[in-house]
Amino acid sequence: MTTTLPDAPARYNATDGLGPDELAALDIARDLVQLGVPVFTATLDRDGRPARIGWQAVKPDLAEIDNWRPGMALCAVMGHKFDALDIDPRHGGQESYDALLTELGQCKPTVYGTVQTPSGGEHFWLAPLGVGSRDGFRNGLDFKGGRLDGSGRGLVFIPPTVRPSKVTGELLPYRWTEIPSITPAQADRTGTPLARIVSDALNGNGTRRNGTALRAGIDLGAVVTGGVPEGEPHDQYLARYTMKLAGLGLSSEEAYPVWLAAVSNTKLTREGEPLTRADFERHWNGAVRKVEREDKPPADKPRTGRRIVLGCASDIEPEPVVWAWQDGDARRLPAGALCLGAGREGTGKSSFAIWMASQVTRGTLPGSFCGKPRPVIFVTVEDSWKHTMVPRLMAAGADLTKVYRAEVRIDESDDTMTLALPLDNFELEQAIETVGAALVVLDPLMSVIGASLDTHKNREVRQALDPIAAMADRTGAVFFGICHFNKGNSSDASSLITGSGAFKDVARAVLAFADDEDGGSRVMTQTKNSLGRLDLPSLDYQVESVTVGTRLGPADVARFAFKGQSERSVRDILRGRDDEGENLTKLDLAIEWLREYLDQQGPTEGGKVLRAAYNVPIAERTLERARSALGVITKPQGFQQPWRWHLPESLPSVTAKEPAIPSQSPLEPPVLADTGDSGPDQAKREPVLADSPQTSTVRQESGTRGTLVANGAKNGTTVTHSNGSGGFGGFSGFSGKAISQRAECEHRYSGSNPECIRCGRVPEMAGAR
Repeated sequence: MTTTLPDAPARYNATDGLGPDELAALDIARDLVQLGVPVFTATLDRDGRPARIGWQAVKPDLAEIDNWRPGMALCAVMGHKFDALDIDPRHGGQESYDALLTELGQCKPTVYGTVQTPSGGEHFWLAPLGVGSRDGFRNGLDFKGGRLDGSGRGLVFIPPTVRPSKVTGELLPYRWTEIPSITPAQADRTGTPLARIVSDALNGNGTRRNGTALRAGIDLGAVVTGGVPEGEPHDQYLARYTMKLAGLGLSSEEAYPVWLAAVSNTKLTREGEPLTRADFERHWNGAVRKVEREDKPPADKPRTGRRIVLGCASDIEPEPVVWAWQDGDARRLPAGALCLGAGREGTGKSSFAIWMASQVTRGTLPGSFCGKPRPVIFVTVEDSWKHTMVPRLMAAGADLTKVYRAEVRIDESDDTMTLALPLDNFELEQAIETVGAALVVLDPLMSVIGASLDTHKNREVRQALDPIAAMADRTGAVFFGICHFNKGNSSDASSLITGSGAFKDVARAVLAFADDEDGGSRVMTQTKNSLGRLDLPSLDYQVESVTVGTRLGPADVARFAFKGQSERSVRDILRGRDDEGENLTKLDLAIEWLREYLDQQGPTEGGKVLRAAYNVPIAERTLERARSALGVITKPQGFQQPWRWHLPESLPSVTAKEPAIPSQSPLEPPVLADTGDSGPDQAKREPVLADSPQTSTVRQESGTRGTLVANGAKNGTTVTHSNGSGGFGGFSGFSGKAISQRAECEHRYSGSNPECIRCGRVPEMAGAR
């Protein structure tokens, strides 16, 4: 919780800018940082202390100075290049200082700098003594230093910090009266006698025991009798001043009389009864623990190599969005962002990317690049450069000298391969900066994501896309990724993008492409525009066939061209297809989805396939039928390990209109019924054919080999068993809820496959299938 400072004089008003005093003080602070003094900015808490955790570990950094704003504190950490002697005349500091100088005689420490405080005190900057900080080592004298191991660090406020005077309450600044221009030489030993005195105070020796406790008691009593701030609980009030006693290095026995003398001059009570030793101990124990934590050296804290960096919003200069493609009021693609072009196969997505690239290379794309021809980088996987890409670029009129193909070459090898992001992010960003590219086309985007990342998991996809978005922001280039639609029947184009939903979430703009079979044309619609309007008109376009001349003869290629605005949107087109009697049944869609999923993922555990289908969503029963229709092969990974789903080498041509699962099959395996036996001989028993119900229930209790009850079963057999050891462990069908290792799994089967599609296991009595 930070404190609210009173209204400051005009020169401290942030809206009026910084005055000459502030600017000069900040320059001095920068000089201190150059000398190796850690300086940091902070707000103030309710006690007027810097509200910044871990300030003891701050390093010299000029950026800290730049973060300062009027109303904030600017602090210097002692114990590095300087220590400081703080003189507080309100508590006899001047008298104590004069007595200290008399005691030191000719061995006075060299003063390198002096700061005047708002309360009329002074901070003398000395050579580092190598001892810890100690407040009140003499009456009205505080020492701010630090040990050689980094513990015991202290801080002092430096100009242009402004704080209320403890004498008048007026808001006044700290001021330099002598500016340190050099750091103390290592041979400076003028502070050695003072170091002994401070060290004695730290260790409980010398004169501190003779008078510090009494003086501390008087000071504390004077503060407490000033009254408890309105609205502050008495416990909190006393705890704060018990903390001051603990900070003096007193023992519990020394501090208690001081505390008791202080509270005896007040009307503070606990439920009408005088405060006791128990009240003191309660505050004292917490205060001692806090002092010990604060005195612990930074080196004792775990080092992760990571730190939180806070940036103030007021330090960020706002800027308008730069639009790479802006046709009149239609702002479509922002510069410095990841954008997507999505649609089904053959709708002209790649042709549009080539059209846009040609516009950028000629400086004719309406928007920020207009009149400024810029290079373009292509990362393509599907198309041949000599047969497709270059002829298409020629047909679109691109400046081929500004179009680059990006590939990865391994050191000391002539072989090249496709980029893998985020593995090759650094090299790609260097290439963008080298040629000054304004557009990077990733076609298709999914193919450039590293093979170790699952493109169907949001978190893993973001590991690739978030750095790409950050790279786009740093370079100012448009990253345009080509994406395909899945086999779903939604009319929301963005949700049809194959893979994780993170693709559409990270992108700042999404363009959807579709064939309008009714209108005889093709339509492009802006389905996402995070930085601009979403009500932009859809555009008609065509992909026409043209012939370009090459050295070896003519080449026929496609060329993208806009025809004008469209009255229909991609949503209208997709919705119209859904309304045409639902040409694709749910089973058709499930078959296509499973075929595509296993083709992309390869052999996959049954439980993982089930979870992915649930997110589509595809019903469990429908997935079973699709698996049977495709003839998916299942094999175990190893002994008692989950089974994997494999596509067969030659996929059957199946649609939902052909019964994928026969209602009767002579090959249906017999189902065991319980004969009441158990034990090792049960596996040898003859099967007993059961009667009709389509669904059977087989229950196997943990730790037994028998006790099976089964009725006649077809596809959809349900088996329930307890996973006492090993077994399923983690997923209960489409509920998506985790189950314990001992929870029951209601097994589901498809066709004649022996393993459960929920957990991938084969129950011990697999003969029941």
